[in-house]
Amino acid sequence: MAFSLMGILAVMLEAIRPFLVPLLALLCIEIALVATAVFKSRNKPLDWKGSGKIAAVMGCIGFLVALLAAPWITGASHAQLAGWLDYLALVAASAAAGVALFLALLPLLLCARPPQRRAVL
Repeated sequence: MAFSLMGILAVMLEAIRPFLVPLLALLCIEIALVATAVFKSRNKPLDWKGSGKIAAVMGCIGFLVALLAAPWITGASHAQLAGWLDYLALVAASAAAGVALFLALLPLLLCARPPQRRAVL
């Protein structure tokens, strides 16, 4: 397999293939949590600001962990990254992992955190 964009995508597909069923289950749970958060917001406001900050920090941590672990998951190492395409694929996959973690945590935090009370003057 040549070092091309299609080759990198094929390797990433083979690396993620064992996780497709758990990811599908997580997606179904996530849809249920988003629906719960939306129905919960009808009665009282959600804490978007605080929950968004926590989810963003966790997404950044997920990005950094994926940046370090993605070559290991594919059976490679950081020493085998040769060109700009390899680095671009690594950063893009890590960014996708960070965004996925953010999107997975946000509904959980919205459902779990009580709304912040504002002082009335």
